[in-house]
Amino acid sequence: MALIQSGVLDNTYLDVDPTLKAIRGSYRPPEVGGGGFYKINLNSGTITTGLAAAGILFSFRNPSSVSLAVITNVRVGFLTIAAGTAASWVISMYATRSFSALDATGAATLPIQKGMNLSSLRGEQMDALIAISNTGTLSGGTGTDDAQPLASLVFQNTAAVQPQGDPILGQHMFSFFNQSQTTQFSMMYPLVCAQNEGFRIRNDTTGPGTADTQSLYVDVEWFEASAF
Repeated sequence: MALIQSGVLDNTYLDVDPTLKAIRGSYRPPEVGGGGFYKINLNSGTITTGLAAAGILFSFRNPSSVSLAVITNVRVGFLTIAAGTAASWVISMYATRSFSALDATGAATLPIQKGMNLSSLRGEQMDALIAISNTGTLSGGTGTDDAQPLASLVFQNTAAVQPQGDPILGQHMFSFFNQSQTTQFSMMYPLVCAQNEGFRIRNDTTGPGTADTQSLYVDVEWFEASAF
């Protein structure tokens, strides 16, 4: 009979249920090897009518040569500030390669400190390397987006002031990319960004509609680790 013992030098062994013969365990966050866990929510300035298709609305870049940025959850939502003509527009998330400079032109003012989930771990390395639209699209970066998006969402602007969200879940944020290890998606691989890799959120179609103004909200959860 094989025994699986703890990596720590003690007498702890893997426990198996005596009736159903199932392994007993508990979920824990992944080991980060000197990194940390982070979450941040950013909101744009007022996005005005008729942004050109393929405009960049949000950028996340990993500049670190020693840490991987492992993206586990991205959520987006829009708030209609001033309603005009009803219209739909498509927002997509793209993996970005050779990302040696961030799209900083046109960015809203960012907070100095990012959200650490556990303050005893290392401070995150992405300062000044996350950007969200101020009033138009972002520019100035050197990254190359993959030809196909990781995910897409269709937003419907109505002739009323209201948030755009997920009516099925009753939320005002869409889960855009969810590979969190604490959800039902725990067996799916996250987006792992090495140095000069990251992702962008773009509007694939012209939008918002005529006379509409919108505010974009983005949640990002990630951890930084030396290996994954």
